[in-house]
Amino acid sequence: MSPVPTDPSGDRYLLHMRLGAARLTRVLVSAMVLVLAAHTVVAIGRLFFEVELDSLNLLFDVDQEANLPTFFNTALLLIVVVLSALAFRATGRKDRPWRLLVFVFLFLALDESTQLHEKLVNTTRCALEPVTGDVGFLYFAWVVPYSLLLIGFAVVMFSFLARLPLRTRTGLVLSGAVYALGAVVCEMIGADIAQPFASVQQALHAPAYVAISTLEETLEMAGLIMAIHALMRWLEGTRVTARSTSSIRPKRPRCLSNPWSQRPLSRRYYNGTTFPAPSCTVYARNCNAPSGCTFTHFFQRHHHLRWMLMKPLVR
Repeated sequence: MSPVPTDPSGDRYLLHMRLGAARLTRVLVSAMVLVLAAHTVVAIGRLFFEVELDSLNLLFDVDQEANLPTFFNTALLLIVVVLSALAFRATGRKDRPWRLLVFVFLFLALDESTQLHEKLVNTTRCALEPVTGDVGFLYFAWVVPYSLLLIGFAVVMFSFLARLPLRTRTGLVLSGAVYALGAVVCEMIGADIAQPFASVQQALHAPAYVAISTLEETLEMAGLIMAIHALMRWLEGTRVTARSTSSIRPKRPRCLSNPWSQRPLSRRYYNGTTFPAPSCTVYARNCNAPSGCTFTHFFQRHHHLRWMLMKPLVR
């Protein structure tokens, strides 16, 4: 991240950030593998070896609340929030769907950390039971209102996705499909498996329910990482800027566009060196040259060297 001047007045500076999509994706995938491996070890010990370690179950089980998998999912959602906010800023705050993405994923992060959707289960189940009778796949009834919200969100974002580049559009659509497959479809299958049990805690001893829960969390994490990768790739192709509030001053650009920089002068005065020296750095507020400052700007800055133009070039 290197600061460069972008305002001719020299009073405001923007920080250009080079974001590494591949590196961040590798880190997140490695973290996901570690979280799921810890959950798998705990689940295998509970199912097949009857090893009940309450502290490890509470810490690594994906079906528990306020533990490591929950924290990791929340962190992934917050990363998507930050990247969506950067994309909204990079477009000049003109594309409002980016702002909608910020609020949607911020709500999902809040829901993931507080398990807000679990509080809707009993209310929605009581409302659906007179219609559906045996609830079955809708035993975890929160999927009904969330599925309706998901469909509405997809309809609203359709035109926005159509305007995005093909690679970004494909990545976001696939990530959304993977996330919805885990959060909705796998949740409904797990609900049908868990319904015969008196509680979800008893269903945790059923291998089928543990397998579908693990697949659900894997798809959710993978979908979020795919979304992060797609957003990072889009941001890498866009100049992402953020206004600097620090007192860091930019480096002065080298005087590279001076047509006189490689002209040899008199050995009598300069011993065969070139003027100006290649190591000189010049900063002119009104300089619009793409690679540095012009010859005129140099002497506006270093007016005490103007006498050199008046001297004959004597060998």
